[in-house]
Amino acid sequence: SGDFHLVGHSLGGWVMRGWLSERAGKDTKSKLKSFTTLGTPNRNPSNSLLRSFDQTRGMLKYINENYPANSVQGVRYTSIVGTGTKASFPSLNLEEILAFV
Repeated sequence: SGDFHLVGHSLGGWVMRGWLSERAGKDTKSKLKSFTTLGTPNRNPSNSLLRSFDQTRGMLKYINENYPANSVQGVRYTSIVGTGTKASFPSLNLEEILAFV
């Protein structure tokens, strides 16, 4: 009945883009005021080495080609991302690694 806002996290951002493009009707789209994604990868990797190792198995490319962002006029689109989390072993010494596990 009233205006609303969508928030999608990670893969949920892609799900919402697909829903908005394929399933949402004109009335629903007219009431949508903003669409925010949190930690959703929306861009293909720019580095050719990373591009060759596609962790999404082609889904990101498919989403971007078929469900473009900013596809509904009048909706404010926002994407909030971070730089990621770095993981590391406490040591490169095999005995310490095995003791850690």
